[in-house]
Amino acid sequence: MGTPLPPLDDLSEISEHPHFECIKTAYSLVRVAETSAEDDEALMNTRILGHFMTTFWILRRTLPDALPALAQEVVSLGDGRERMTVDQLGLRYREVLLRAFFRTSSELSDRSDDEDSWLPKQYECLQDLITYCLEGSTLDCRKLKARALVRDGFRCVVTRDVDRSAEKVVGDSEDGFERTECCHILSQSTAQGIQAVLKALGINAAMCDKLVEPNGTGVDCLENVLTLTESCRKRFDNLKLALEPCGPNEVCPVSSIESEVDTYQYAIRLYQHEGPRWRALQDKFITFAAAAGDDGLPLPLPDPQLLAIHAACARVGHISGAVEFFEKWDREAQRTFILSSEDNSYELLFSQLQVVAFKEQ
Repeated sequence: MGTPLPPLDDLSEISEHPHFECIKTAYSLVRVAETSAEDDEALMNTRILGHFMTTFWILRRTLPDALPALAQEVVSLGDGRERMTVDQLGLRYREVLLRAFFRTSSELSDRSDDEDSWLPKQYECLQDLITYCLEGSTLDCRKLKARALVRDGFRCVVTRDVDRSAEKVVGDSEDGFERTECCHILSQSTAQGIQAVLKALGINAAMCDKLVEPNGTGVDCLENVLTLTESCRKRFDNLKLALEPCGPNEVCPVSSIESEVDTYQYAIRLYQHEGPRWRALQDKFITFAAAAGDDGLPLPLPDPQLLAIHAACARVGHISGAVEFFEKWDREAQRTFILSSEDNSYELLFSQLQVVAFKEQ
């Protein structure tokens, strides 16, 4: 299931990594496990680990600690009281990390806070619209969307379609007008369970803590949201669309002469692109640059490491076969009553219990 793991020699310059010996040992263990997998699911889980290792190397500038951390985890298998095989560790990464970024079809339903009615009136002046979006200190769902819109120029960051709320003040647009939505990189329901894994992979600890802070904004912060059209949001939420750090394999801070604020460039990665417009977006580069808030300071950009880990999951999810696996179980969940007389209902329940068990470890 999925794409076989490439030889380690295919990864350019990896032999120069300071932890190369550990990485080499870990990758060899994973490739041995790949050849001896007992069934298709064990093979998929093993390949998930290997493809995460190669992907973390591609994204090494943004996620510098992820590859050595995962390699150390692999070579440490069997240590301690609870022994774990390679495919079991892959299963853990599948259910804790990959699944955290994959929304089921029921979770992809439209949300009321994303309706066009979020704006109390149509503004005639762009500055008046910006002032409304930035005023007040309370950050509810509508204000979060409003501030993200200001930061993102009232456009979908991928298609560049203008949000309908700004239609009167923007005027004619070659990119068109669409209803946009406030898309979370990590959702409220998954942030808590994934925190330990993100920290272990070297994701900024302060950002991880902020996402689960009980007295703060939690996941409803500008670092964790993007402005996307509905079609882009659905693709982003089921790992068919990702923003991968450029270079072509890392985030590249570019000094902005006009604003004197760092900007970040990403490549659009589409894993489902029917139609000419979607095909035209594939591998296209986009730039994020923060707009100023009401205090004159830049509004926070989407966190580069959160986008990078989402991009890693999208890449690994498709080449390992995990996304196809999730979609299969999602379809089964919609067709099957839990504990019905059908045999696959028991398998479905076991799969759901695995998710809970891994998150509680």
